[in-house]
Amino acid sequence: MLVCTAARVSCDQCQIVRINGIPCHETGCPDSWDGATGECENCGCEFELTHRGHSFCDDSCAASYHGWPSEDAMEEEEDDQD
Repeated sequence: MLVCTAARVSCDQCQIVRINGIPCHETGCPDSWDGATGECENCGCEFELTHRGHSFCDDSCAASYHGWPSEDAMEEEEDDQD
């Protein structure tokens, strides 16, 4: 969590760096994505980001976006084979 006191900024999980005067978490800091939200590229809903490059709200949206079969469709295929 970023903590601002006067001109100092700190994080209890990493060493804060300044890039062009803007305080930033180090790469890999578990608090760097805390509370950040994004828009799902498939359905457009807002969701909480958990890591860099997170583009979809769940696995089914990622599968649908990329044209991959969903887990349900794969399970149905397995059931049909039995």
